[in-house]
Amino acid sequence: MKAVKDVAIILLNYNGSLDTIECVQSLNNMITDYNYDIYIWDNNSRKSEIDILKEYLKDKADFKICTENTFEKEKYKNNLLILSSDNLGFAGGNNKVIQSIYKEYSYVLLLNNDTVVQPDFIERMLDLMNEDREIGFASCRINNYYDRSLLWNCGGKLRPWGLRKYYSEKEVNNMPDIITAEFITGCALFIRSTIIKKYGGLTDDFFHGEEDFNFCWRMKKNHIKGKCLNKVLVYHKVSATSKMDGGKPGKMVSYYAYRMVDMKNFYSPIMWCIWKQLLTLILKVRWKRAEYSTVEVKKMLDILKRASKLQSLNREDTLKIWNLTY
Repeated sequence: MKAVKDVAIILLNYNGSLDTIECVQSLNNMITDYNYDIYIWDNNSRKSEIDILKEYLKDKADFKICTENTFEKEKYKNNLLILSSDNLGFAGGNNKVIQSIYKEYSYVLLLNNDTVVQPDFIERMLDLMNEDREIGFASCRINNYYDRSLLWNCGGKLRPWGLRKYYSEKEVNNMPDIITAEFITGCALFIRSTIIKKYGGLTDDFFHGEEDFNFCWRMKKNHIKGKCLNKVLVYHKVSATSKMDGGKPGKMVSYYAYRMVDMKNFYSPIMWCIWKQLLTLILKVRWKRAEYSTVEVKKMLDILKRASKLQSLNREDTLKIWNLTY
């Protein structure tokens, strides 16, 4: 089926309705000749949160509300709020929309609901992708919402041994307007619909986290070009003091648990076993040198051991990791 519209914008909402509304308002303030539809997938939020969205949308004639069961009938009626009866996670919620609508659009944009876009966002991003048909996926410069001079993400590289490197602010400030990026965050991710048709959407192996790494790794394996626009801005509501290895041990170790499961898809069994042992050894040394107690280190290593036996990390597995209740 030939695509008839330019871009479908997918927002996931889970008890963050005020953020979602601010994001939608910024999208509606865009200045563009491209046409787009907004799909809000609500991952079974609290009733009070759903009521906030319904109240905001009640006077919006171009917005319809449906359930996951009636989505197929309503999906081409401009903008939609889809109410799910279950929390499907990041990939699950996005994929429900992606697989249903992507054939009708030239591009799909996965956009975090806690972002705010600039008026030229869609126009400049689609100009880029239309001018270079070899670009399969793309994003832009994403700065911190609360400190708008602070870079949060503008792509990066995929390293051997299942690693990734984000471009630093110093690097990005010395880069050209168009940056080649092997890794692009799922926070604001444009995907060409022909890429979705050929390679699929996000992996369903994870409830939350790792989806963008998996997607980018697949793109690299298939020699699909990724780009970031350095001068196009999106603002993301993240803490200015957050760090990859900071916070609770459960949240931090989940990053490595996801990767341990994910790399099974990309390595031979022998290479994966070698990589797993090396990763465990490195982390054991690192955590012992850090400010984690002996009990916390033991729990984190146990999580990695248990995760290495899994083929995926569903909602229950993920919550156990986050809460350190394995």
